Amino acid sequence: MNQLYQDEFFGLYLLNKNYINYPILYKAVELQKRLNKKIGDWAVELKYLTHEQVEMIYNEQKRTNNYFGEIAIKKGLLTEEQFEKLMKHQKESHTFIGELLLLMGFITQSQLDKELEEFSKNERARIDKIHAFIKENIKEFEYLDLLLDAAEHTVYRMLLISLKISGNIEQCDKIKKMYEMYKVKFFGDVNFVIYYNFDKMFAADALFNFFNAYPKKKVIKMGSSILQELTNIVSGVIITDFSNLKNLNLKISVPQKIKDDEVSFSKKVLKIPFVSPDGVLELFLVIED
Repeated sequence: MNQLYQDEFFGLYLLNKNYINYPILYKAVELQKRLNKKIGDWAVELKYLTHEQVEMIYNEQKRTNNYFGEIAIKKGLLTEEQFEKLMKHQKESHTFIGELLLLMGFITQSQLDKELEEFSKNERARIDKIHAFIKENIKEFEYLDLLLDAAEHTVYRMLLISLKISGNIEQCDKIKKMYEMYKVKFFGDVNFVIYYNFDKMFAADALFNFFNAYPKKKVIKMGSSILQELTNIVSGVIITDFSNLKNLNLKISVPQKIKDDEVSFSKKVLKIPFVSPDGVLELFLVIED
């Protein structure tokens, strides 16, 4: 499991178990952010890269589905050996949210061990449910596993929001719009439609994480058009993955904003909720003939 996911989601787990309240969790997460350096911070500290080079790599991550190390090595900015050293420094220095709450006195070691075991058990059950769902639907939705992986990693890398597929993945026949929703058609070697259904908190996080260089007032004012562009970028990276990994030629339509509060279907639709610590992005997959 990605350690970032484990940290922030484990914090919410402890919040729901009443070990802490939200202000305490917020303080612990903020402290953790100050203690734990991103890979780019380590690259600057070890004098492998400049601040400008790191920022350039982060910006490219937002446009592609590539990792920090992949971009830096491909551009000749880092060697594989240097990147391995960066990863080692980051891993060895990482402070987990449970460790911080233990040091702050909000949980004992025995309680922490017990809850980590229970949390890991729940995570294994979630992953098993997703794998079973993919297996059940893979004949009808041939590239379901690839699409889920592409969507999850694209959104995470672009927005730097901790993200995972919810265990509430299911078949349905209607969509209820949460806050804003966009429809994108994928056509070519395979034909399908994805509806991107943002709740308000996820949309807010997405806007300010992806467009953090913009003034906040401008981001708020342009919120709808920015979400539409974000949907377009995520869709574009998905078709790039399909091309690179399966040699499938696909194109996408311009994202269409859905005004209706509910959309119904006469065919089977797959509901794929992506959850973050603060919100939800639902993807609805519809296969077209």
